[in-house]
Amino acid sequence: EDNFGRAVAVFGLLAAKFPQEAKYSERQSWSLVSLGNATRAREDWKAAEKHYRAALVIQKKLAKENPQAADYRDAQADSHWGLAFTLKRAGNRTESEVEYRQAVALKESLAAEFPVEATFRHQAANLRRELGVFLYDGGQDEAGARLFPKALESLDQLAAEFPSMPIYQSDLARCRRDYGKVLGYLQKPVEAVEQFQQAVTLGEKLVRENPTVLPYKADLGLCYSYFADLLRDGDDPTQSLEWYDKAISTLAATYAQDRSAYLTKSALFKCHAGLAEAYGKLGKHAEAVQEWDKAMEMGSANPPPMYRGQRAYARAKAGQFPAAIAELAELTKSDPQDPVHWYKLACVYSLASVADASKKEEYTMLALQQLQGAVEAGYTNHVRMGTDKDLAPLHGREEFKKMIRGLESK
Repeated sequence: EDNFGRAVAVFGLLAAKFPQEAKYSERQSWSLVSLGNATRAREDWKAAEKHYRAALVIQKKLAKENPQAADYRDAQADSHWGLAFTLKRAGNRTESEVEYRQAVALKESLAAEFPVEATFRHQAANLRRELGVFLYDGGQDEAGARLFPKALESLDQLAAEFPSMPIYQSDLARCRRDYGKVLGYLQKPVEAVEQFQQAVTLGEKLVRENPTVLPYKADLGLCYSYFADLLRDGDDPTQSLEWYDKAISTLAATYAQDRSAYLTKSALFKCHAGLAEAYGKLGKHAEAVQEWDKAMEMGSANPPPMYRGQRAYARAKAGQFPAAIAELAELTKSDPQDPVHWYKLACVYSLASVADASKKEEYTMLALQQLQGAVEAGYTNHVRMGTDKDLAPLHGREEFKKMIRGLESK
């Protein structure tokens, strides 16, 4: 970073001294982008944003003064992308979307102006896919979905024109995978399955033809996992089991070859968690607990509370009440403002009141206390509370009815 900083200063002086020489301003912008990349890599979002914005000021000026030079607009698009990614990670989604859209617009303009340049078409398609995922992640599902067809069209053409270049096949598979995920969320299962099946076919072909390329294996494992998630949430969760098995075996083999692959490890965590949810839906609670345990082994030293709560609930459904109660009690202490932990603990105590007749009254009172804790922490869904089968043992209690009336009146 020190060297890049010195380069920025030197080229800045030269650009000021020789304003007619565009090369100095260009090299100053390159150095600023390199600084942005370096500070982004160590997650210094404020510094990265500053460097990218400074580079963009120079790049926009160069592009305006040299409208026929594609390189300046190309570099500008790359800086918009770097800034978009930085702002996204910093939590500024509004400005990030603006930067993503500017990057896409510039790349698509270059692709239209220079159709024989495959690189511009490739980059434009990948940026559309990335923006689609970004919008989907931010809750703009329909807007995100609209970006995929054009990206797929471009990647399909590139894959057909350059069959010996696996990168186009790989990115086409990724695009179909992500589009399938979005379509599934939009309750379009038939279209989603079609995209996943095509993505799987492409991914498996890539792995067969390039068995030593680990990223292709990791992408295929992730595709299996997303497909399994879709099937898990469909009419027959049983269909998801074989796909979770494929995902886990593929990702585990990849991770065994590269222990530094954090994203692969994270994907394995999500696979085991997804399989645990599938077993839960199928009433196989002991198996669900086993998968939650495996997920925790693949996760960080401090697993997210949400997943710990789900494991505790699975333990309760499997009849492992002491472990379930202990974990949820710990979560209510560490995060007393989260009503979900209190609510889950109430459900566990309610289930325990049925399982252990000798402690029925004790567990019932504890369940009511935890429900009150959930309400005090901000729980408001009286419809769910009043119809939740896990809380059925409480439905006849006056304390429970009073709680429901209190929520209804708010």
